[in-house]
Amino acid sequence: MSATPAKKQLTRRSLSRSRSPSPAVPSSTSGRRSSGGPAAAPPPGIDECLRAFCWVWGLSQPLQLNRGSLTARGPFQLLQAALCAGVAVWPSRWLLALALVGRLCQFGLRMPYTFDSDVLQMLLNAAVLLHVLVSREGPASQPLGATTRRMLGIFYVFAGGWKLNTSFLDYRYSCASTYFAQLIDAYVPLLGLAPSAELVALAVQASPWLTLVLECSVGVTMLLADLSPRWGYLALVLASALHLGIDITPKPNNIASFSHACGIAYMWFAPTGVAAAVQEVKASPLVAGACYGTVGAAFLGLTIYAQQPELLFEPGQMSTLVWHRDLDLHAASHPMLTALLFRALYLGGSCAATAVDTATGLPMVTTAKTAGHHHQQPGRASRLVSWVLVATTFSWACLSIVFGVMEMNSPNMFSNVRLQGGSNHLLLPTGLLQQAYYEGWQATENPFGGGIIRIEATDSTWINGMYPAEYTPVLTDGTQQLLRDVGHSGRHFNSLITRVVGAFAVPSRPPGSAFVKYTLPAFEVRRLLKEARQHNESFSLEYSHLPGAVCVYLQGNLLFIFVLARCKIA
Repeated sequence: MSATPAKKQLTRRSLSRSRSPSPAVPSSTSGRRSSGGPAAAPPPGIDECLRAFCWVWGLSQPLQLNRGSLTARGPFQLLQAALCAGVAVWPSRWLLALALVGRLCQFGLRMPYTFDSDVLQMLLNAAVLLHVLVSREGPASQPLGATTRRMLGIFYVFAGGWKLNTSFLDYRYSCASTYFAQLIDAYVPLLGLAPSAELVALAVQASPWLTLVLECSVGVTMLLADLSPRWGYLALVLASALHLGIDITPKPNNIASFSHACGIAYMWFAPTGVAAAVQEVKASPLVAGACYGTVGAAFLGLTIYAQQPELLFEPGQMSTLVWHRDLDLHAASHPMLTALLFRALYLGGSCAATAVDTATGLPMVTTAKTAGHHHQQPGRASRLVSWVLVATTFSWACLSIVFGVMEMNSPNMFSNVRLQGGSNHLLLPTGLLQQAYYEGWQATENPFGGGIIRIEATDSTWINGMYPAEYTPVLTDGTQQLLRDVGHSGRHFNSLITRVVGAFAVPSRPPGSAFVKYTLPAFEVRRLLKEARQHNESFSLEYSHLPGAVCVYLQGNLLFIFVLARCKIA
């Protein structure tokens, strides 16, 4: 009778060794987990994978809050920074919830003047908050990870998909042409390369399709991650390559803060590996810190050397380098985070969160007795939260643009997609509500009415500070020449910056330069006039109304948009 239990114990040990998804842990751990009595279910809310997330997220938020000088932040921002740092040191369910509520309030109070990346962070933070609060039957990591992967997949599919339009795919007008020209101009000479003019032109001309394919591939692989962890690993590699390229892009298109915000959520493609990597850092902070710090310093040094060499070589500039306002520390923090994620892939992990041995810092060996606890089916509340968040993300990423209820902070970043007066997208319509409520040029209370207005000229300081927001003077002469060589105008505009950050963030129009005409929806023109009056300005404004109509009809499975009437301004 005594031999039977021993035989069963040996069988369980064998199973645990054969099913190990990660580097082996000491056999004493496996024996302890398999030979004892029934293992207790992990506590609800916080497990090792979520603790790792708290550590990464908590340490990242003060840097996200500090856009500029920390002393310029108000008490509310400083309190948020303290809460987030507390989450990293003492991760608990309610402290994490409180910090997340603070971040959601911070983003919400800035609406509608926010970036699309801010809305994405709001959705991802809401996912963490809701799953932690409703996960009563077990750890929140598994349902939270699945929800986050689906949300990110939808975001990237549409962020890339909206670029499938006639303007973006034409290298003479595409934003992608500008970014590739910036990278070529900044880093090809630094590497000592001398490609032919034909090869450089080919790279710039191919940039729209390369960008579209890469971004859509990131989204598709993220959506497939729940089918196989390998899809998740591929998504992480592709997304990291995309965002590291964004990190080193010269001004004014260096948005490494967006890369870092996305990178925090990537841990849910290898949560057990990230938990193990975080345990390594905590066990040997000096050694691990030196390794990750070297990666961050290398990327930051590369961007400074290629883009702002005067900070390194001009006399008296070293002290300026430390406090330089244009120095984007996210160009260091995101590569460090990427290195942590790649370390997580090496250590092993899966999309489904499993336990991590706190003594070794490695994923726990899953046995027949413990598998049910680590892979529990999410409860009804968790499933409902997941469906609501995924549906909200789809509405934001797709329907908000199709119906025209959101433009400034919708995920059509750098897509050249036309949002009013018809659509230049090859598959989908845009601004349907603007078309449905168009009743001529007269001003109405309906925010979707009034059509499109072309600003011919104005001497308003406020309006000229907001639009057309030309960034061309920030581009180097080399970048502008590369663009002109392929038939591009070499000019760059981005009014989102002036609307969210302020007119000071964009170079002012040189005195005596020609006025650049631009178009706006009637609702935005009315808002501009109201704001200019609030500044007690005396100004003149010359504009033209652009009448037109569009027709939408179905043919097969595709939506086509045709302009039926063109404006003719006398």
